[in-house]
Amino acid sequence: MATWKKQRTADGGATWRDKFLIQTDVIGKLGSLTAPLTNWALRTPWLRSLVEHMVGVHKNRQVLPFQSQTFTQWW
Repeated sequence: MATWKKQRTADGGATWRDKFLIQTDVIGKLGSLTAPLTNWALRTPWLRSLVEHMVGVHKNRQVLPFQSQTFTQWW
């Protein structure tokens, strides 16, 4: 799906949500830097509803928790 969204962005037909969601490296870095806060927000029902409305990720969609330590730091 990310590849499709990236191609759609290159063709100029992407929404700001698509442009945001294909930035997986940026989302991962920000999520890792703010892992406890981000994880709390993603477990809070009214904030999940807000994320659904703003970003388009359904509130019932399982989102994996962010970790403060990156894989390369861990390994």
